[in-house]
Amino acid sequence: MHIFDIHPTSSFPLEDSRLLLVGFQLKVVIPKPRQPMALTWTAPPPGTYKLDVERSSLGNPGNTGRPGVIRNYNSDVLFGFFECYGICTSLEAEFRALIFGLKWFHQHNFFPLIVHSDSKLLLDVVQGQVPGPWHLDLCFLQFQALATYGCHSLHHQFQQTNVVTNSLGKKASASCTSFAANAVPRHIHRSAVINALAFSYIRLCKGTR
Repeated sequence: MHIFDIHPTSSFPLEDSRLLLVGFQLKVVIPKPRQPMALTWTAPPPGTYKLDVERSSLGNPGNTGRPGVIRNYNSDVLFGFFECYGICTSLEAEFRALIFGLKWFHQHNFFPLIVHSDSKLLLDVVQGQVPGPWHLDLCFLQFQALATYGCHSLHHQFQQTNVVTNSLGKKASASCTSFAANAVPRHIHRSAVINALAFSYIRLCKGTR
């Protein structure tokens, strides 16, 4: 007996997919509806700072960049960076971005700190929820050393929430050039203004039947 999954489409509607063939059993699979979710970047509370990091990779592994943005409670960009690492995994790239940002905070003594990352896996690894790959043991040790001092709060956010790091990441992966400065490029600054104005972005999430 052969079982095939039929996914109805506009060119192959549901009523046409209810087929019975001798020697075959066809199962109609109805995709789960996607629910829209409004995502908005929020500034940190007064007296705190926020580090947004993510990974941008053309493949996994692939040509990978590490972007990050540091802002205060007024949504002012204090520091922005991106760097191309060449071929590596997306987890390694975001690990390095996190460490780079934490080093900057320690050098400038900016605390307390809130960290947002779009990698749920990264947060699970650094918080000890899941074991990380052995080749990232050094990154994990560096994070532990930096996290020993200062107040850090780690949170997950969807990539669409932060258009600034998303734009920086695309530039890093495409150009393979590094950048680190107290002011981000003009077109990136426009994205920071959009974040500060609390515009919402829509993400389609898997719903339940």
